[in-house]
Amino acid sequence: MLDLARSMARDLPDSDDPGQTELFEALAIAQLCAERLLIERTYVRR
Repeated sequence: MLDLARSMARDLPDSDDPGQTELFEALAIAQLCAERLLIERTYVRR
């Protein structure tokens, strides 16, 4: 999941600044976690 977040951050425009890239990575991780949580709550395992 971290590799996916990093690649998402690198694909964003203006990601040359290291601090901004870290912020983009954190936002991408948060988005992936939120999506996973939504999926887990939507499709409950039985």
